[in-house]
Amino acid sequence: VMTLADSLIHRILLEYKEEIPIDLAYQIDVVGSQRTLSQKMIKEAILVALEFEAEAHHEMLVGSMQLFRFGLDKLAGKMMHNEHTLPAPGVEIAAQLAKAEHCWVKLQPILKKLDQSHQVSKDEVKELAKEADVMLAAFDAMSDVLIKEAELI
Repeated sequence: VMTLADSLIHRILLEYKEEIPIDLAYQIDVVGSQRTLSQKMIKEAILVALEFEAEAHHEMLVGSMQLFRFGLDKLAGKMMHNEHTLPAPGVEIAAQLAKAEHCWVKLQPILKKLDQSHQVSKDEVKELAKEADVMLAAFDAMSDVLIKEAELI
């Protein structure tokens, strides 16, 4: 799943690949995708919980969850991205990645429940929204660090 914004970011990175080291370009690409995907995944989860076109959103949720997990693994240097393994994250990125991973782990029981029964409590929906904000802040912080690195080049 690639949004218009992700596609634009990807094209910009390809255009400036001579000026930005490939590792940094790929990190920026993956962080941007993860930011967008985290919002999409939580939106889909909430729509399933609200039983709004639940079947369609459930299918999208399952796919988003897989892509999100893959993205976290890519950022941690555990999985290839476009046939390229990202380097181990630096200290600042690792700290923010740990926050995003922590949110992901906290959301697993709710997401699993939604996957199996399509029903969660009102408090669990609030928890989804709360953790979404924390994840978004972590990806924003990662983007800020990576953009500052790119500006120094």
